[in-house]
Amino acid sequence: MTVVVDLGCYSHPAHRGASQDSVMALIGRFGPDALYGFDPHPDQGELSTYMGRTAIVTKRRAAWVHDGTVAYDPSPSAPLSAHVGEGPATVPCFNLAAWLWGRVDTIVKMDIEGAEYVLLEHLVATGADRCVERLLVEWHPDRRPAGTMDADALTEALACPVEDWEPVPA
Repeated sequence: MTVVVDLGCYSHPAHRGASQDSVMALIGRFGPDALYGFDPHPDQGELSTYMGRTAIVTKRRAAWVHDGTVAYDPSPSAPLSAHVGEGPATVPCFNLAAWLWGRVDTIVKMDIEGAEYVLLEHLVATGADRCVERLLVEWHPDRRPAGTMDADALTEALACPVEDWEPVPA
């Protein structure tokens, strides 16, 4: 069973309704049995539905290095700095490494506005990167937190194949 995890799946109006077309693009590309979408944006809807044979589940949570909540700060240097609102906030989160353990045939797409650096270092440190069949990442070098590895170092350290994720232009 192929599972796709879409981190950063919120359809922001600035994308002109496209949600970077990530859900549709991922279903079209991989034909997964299940697609899980996670995004902490306050307008992210939570749903469980089917599109053909693909079960789709979306949650208003951030993939992170622990379960519970995480502070969000919109400044470019913050570890979790995705655009989830106007100013500092606390958002619900889950431990992606723990969620990945025991899953097979998992494809992960990340478009998480700079949080990929902290999250990927955690996957390498815990070995959870070995649970990922393929990783698609939109890198945000201008939002990389100080002290974290850059994209080249992370790509080298990861045990899974890494591809650049290019959002569909609006």
